[in-house]
Amino acid sequence: MRQPLVTVLFAVVAAFTWTGFQFSEAAFINLKVYENEWLRKVLTEPLNNVHVRPTVMNTSEPIEISVSLVVRNFEVINAKEQEYTVQITLRQEWEDDRLAYAKFNPVQLRQIKYLTLVEPDKIWTPDTFFKNEKRSSIHNIMKPNNFARIFSNGTVRLETRISLTLACPMNLRYFPFEHTTCNMQIASYGFARDDLIYKWRPQPPPITIRSGAAYPQEFVFDSITSNYCDAQSGNGGVFSCLLAEFHFRRNHFYYLKQNFIPLTNLVIVSWFSFLLDYRRTLLLRALLCMLTYSTAFSLLGNVAKDLPRTRTTALDWWNGISLTFIFAALVELVFVHYVTTVSGSSGNGGDDSIGSVKSSKRNSAFDSTVEMEMIARGKLGEGGSSGMSTSVNIEPENVEVAAGERKKSVEIQTTTHWTSKVNPDKIERWIKVLYPAVFAGFNLIFWLVCSNSGGH
Repeated sequence: MRQPLVTVLFAVVAAFTWTGFQFSEAAFINLKVYENEWLRKVLTEPLNNVHVRPTVMNTSEPIEISVSLVVRNFEVINAKEQEYTVQITLRQEWEDDRLAYAKFNPVQLRQIKYLTLVEPDKIWTPDTFFKNEKRSSIHNIMKPNNFARIFSNGTVRLETRISLTLACPMNLRYFPFEHTTCNMQIASYGFARDDLIYKWRPQPPPITIRSGAAYPQEFVFDSITSNYCDAQSGNGGVFSCLLAEFHFRRNHFYYLKQNFIPLTNLVIVSWFSFLLDYRRTLLLRALLCMLTYSTAFSLLGNVAKDLPRTRTTALDWWNGISLTFIFAALVELVFVHYVTTVSGSSGNGGDDSIGSVKSSKRNSAFDSTVEMEMIARGKLGEGGSSGMSTSVNIEPENVEVAAGERKKSVEIQTTTHWTSKVNPDKIERWIKVLYPAVFAGFNLIFWLVCSNSGGH
């Protein structure tokens, strides 16, 4: 007895469920039909003029455009071109009494939350543009990525997906430790503040970033700020403007491993050359200095090649001074070798050089020449007992040559005297201590300045 009763109840419930589903489907279809009909009716209203901005309660008050945007991706930040590329969804909201359909008040319209318009050019929209734009595009794959929603009270919400390349002036003084702020300026192209006012949407936050948004690898995103940038435009009046600021800091760890650490290692290798005896390993030491210098020079050619050459950056200072330290090791070797060779010094000042010996011989030759000239002129008496005077013919040119030789000998003697006072061993001892100490002091000052500056 129970089994037939259960079967009957099941059949009744199934019938009611099927009937309800059919009724709901029919109601949904009818609602969509009404939505399309009323959308066509709203768009064909005589007051709906796409070329005339809406009024506020039939007054001359300016219309307010509430703006918010969603950042979908930060694609590129180009320091060389001073620009960045971003993809956003721009949302604009305003009230247009001409599109309000609550006044028609049919029963079906109470169930319609909003009307969706996939062709926003059929209604009035603000002439919004980006003041610092370089290039832009609205996505059209597979259909134009924009639409408008019209609510019953006449509120219009327009959403557009845009890719923008915007100017981004950067202060590269502390590169690669700088903080960069790239902004986006939104304004009306033709309507002054007396006719149209832009305002950031208060709730939720006017600027948000999509979860999973992409960022350039060279930069780390810090924060977003929203502000206003109203500006006077000649005699056209004051134009309302919105300012979105995106704050980044450069990821300098890439430059640590590509530039700072390798150059520091090369400076240390240059210091190692001072540990070699300049007398016994002159060739090896010179080869080591030249090898480190050429390696550093080739390394600098691959760093910061994508930066504008408008001003000196912190990286330029580091590269230049590090390269100077490496070059100084080679200069010191040449100087010590020159002093040792010219003065004949053994490290303690040495004795008279070969040049001094040659100088004394030249002086003796000059004195003999002068003495012979005096004899020729009879200044030293007569010759032998025969009473005949001794006469020697000396050409004036020989006297001048002898004088020139003595002048050269004096110069050589002076040079030798200067180099004999230089102690190469003492230079070597001091350079082993001063070289790393000065480089460490430079590093201390450099990193303190760059870390405390904050890149601003």
